[in-house]
Amino acid sequence: MCDNSAFVLQGYSAVKLIADGNKAVAVVVDGEIVSKDIRVILSNDSYSSYNMTELKFNCDSSYKIKYSDDGESQKDAGKTITISYKDYEKGDVISIIPDDKDANITIMSINRSYGNPIYKGTLEIRVQEDGLNIINILPLETYLYSVVSSEMPSGSPEEALKAMAVCTRGYACTKMLDKSFEKYYAHLDDSSLCQVYNNVQATPESIKAVKDTYGLVPVYEDKLIVPLYYSTSAGVSCTNSEIWGGSAYPYFRSCMDTIEKDDIDLSDEEVFVHFIQDSLNYNTIDKDMPYYRWNIEFTKDEISESINSMLEERLRVSSDSIKEKDKDGNLKSTDIKNIGTVQSIKVIERSKSGVVLTLEIEGSLATIQVSGQTNIRNIITPVNQTIIRQDGSSVTGWTSLPSPYYYIDNNDNGFTIYGGGFGHGVGMSQSGAIILANQGHNYQFILRHYYSYVDFSSIYVVESE
Repeated sequence: MCDNSAFVLQGYSAVKLIADGNKAVAVVVDGEIVSKDIRVILSNDSYSSYNMTELKFNCDSSYKIKYSDDGESQKDAGKTITISYKDYEKGDVISIIPDDKDANITIMSINRSYGNPIYKGTLEIRVQEDGLNIINILPLETYLYSVVSSEMPSGSPEEALKAMAVCTRGYACTKMLDKSFEKYYAHLDDSSLCQVYNNVQATPESIKAVKDTYGLVPVYEDKLIVPLYYSTSAGVSCTNSEIWGGSAYPYFRSCMDTIEKDDIDLSDEEVFVHFIQDSLNYNTIDKDMPYYRWNIEFTKDEISESINSMLEERLRVSSDSIKEKDKDGNLKSTDIKNIGTVQSIKVIERSKSGVVLTLEIEGSLATIQVSGQTNIRNIITPVNQTIIRQDGSSVTGWTSLPSPYYYIDNNDNGFTIYGGGFGHGVGMSQSGAIILANQGHNYQFILRHYYSYVDFSSIYVVESE
């Protein structure tokens, strides 16, 4: 985009420009502003599936139900309706369209943290062989109201919420372009697989943050970036390639998570262990957060059960990232489902920022090497263990390790995993954004700290004929 491009309100026809030569100097909005729609496929209560056996809902305004055969019926406000997949054929599409664009649709067949969730926009129900896929279609900016509230507490400082709004808008836009949910007729889902939507109702604070940053996204060399974010830093930042492979984006860096972004190299195991043990001596941004450091204890039997219980599933979804080591030390493909009693676990390779890249697990029946961030965090599931955070508090029931920043102590009692951070470690730390905002930094500073060399542009440009 050139310097005299106008970054205003993409997709809006009710926009007029006042020009000075070939440069726009003012924008007049003439009519109602409605942002581009986003399509969000909804998950079940546990976020484990998109398939629902039924949709039970009501609407606080009158609405239409439209059917695949072009038929439609008019419904009054307030009446609860149940739609079951058994009453329709696979491939049927049913649309719920309120007469009032500001109406609230409450879905009683889904539960979220605040109870039965309330949705703006319309619902599109696509009938599958064994259930219903429910897609919420609504304006992008309205969608963000309930993403910001779900991803960051409303009591967070205003500038942190603004930073969150810009990130979530940018991420949503990347999903609208990448077509990864095309088979579901959606742009993204409502879970942490993408970004959490409507688990917490929109708040005045989240709405204000979205409105105050209207249309803004982070860009690098005039191109939309992928503004990844996560909960809490381990004291370092890393590149996307360290976590998912491929080429590193230039706006992600492997560095200490300090204001100065000091250089690091934690690829050596001894150096990494020292960093985890003594990291309070470093002036990292998140060092006072509970998840900055954590540990989990396993007996030998517990860790053996944990690994063997996950092995078949991990092989099914990523068999190329789990190899068996033969007696000559060569690695080969495997379909092994049980490695026996775990004898030792060691990190074979780390990235520059300290991410575990390859883990070797020696069992009484077989030895395997595991790579890939999802495997690295899920192969040792702590679902039956207690995670102790650095402030002494504890959490239970987790199905994966909090982060890929950890080392394992093989001791007489079994194994202790010592780690840091919560999340993948790429992009913006949400805890860090709150801390920086509390220190008086604005959202532009926060975002430029976590995404190097970025600028900001509006995704909304004048609609072209």
